[in-house]
Amino acid sequence: MIEIIARRTGRGVVAQPFIPFTDRIDRRWTVGCPTTADGSADRITRSRSQSDTPFIEWNTVRLAGLTALIAVPLAVILGLIAAIRAESSVDRGISIGALCFISVPEFFTGVLLVYLLAVKLRWLPAVANYRDLTRGDFLDVVEALALPIATLTFAVLAHMTRMTRAAVLNVMSSPYIE
Repeated sequence: MIEIIARRTGRGVVAQPFIPFTDRIDRRWTVGCPTTADGSADRITRSRSQSDTPFIEWNTVRLAGLTALIAVPLAVILGLIAAIRAESSVDRGISIGALCFISVPEFFTGVLLVYLLAVKLRWLPAVANYRDLTRGDFLDVVEALALPIATLTFAVLAHMTRMTRAAVLNVMSSPYIE
């Protein structure tokens, strides 16, 4: 599907063939990649409406849900402990830890966790393909998702802990509580 389009240059109008973007992609790098049933290249060259994958990526939803199941109760517990023991060493320790996690970017936390837990201690795999584990053993899935869940948990835990502490202290200081 090559169409001729006119391109205006300093010397006048020049006829130039128009090649769609999907035909201009250098497909040499896709050798060995999975193809669709009709033999076309992967879904990069196809629009979302033509794609056979669903719009919602369920792996992302699972990862976010598991992170929330861990982060929310832990943040509420830490926030309540810090608020109940306000101005104590426990409160200061939780607040300093939360501020440290807030100030560190998430990608650095992820790299640090991979370095410590996968490279140095060899407790978890550095790279795991979750797609291969959908029908696998439960412990294999937990092992594959442990590092991403830990990274995301640390990313949101500090913010939620500080918000919980502030909200509880605000309620505790209101006159109808005293």
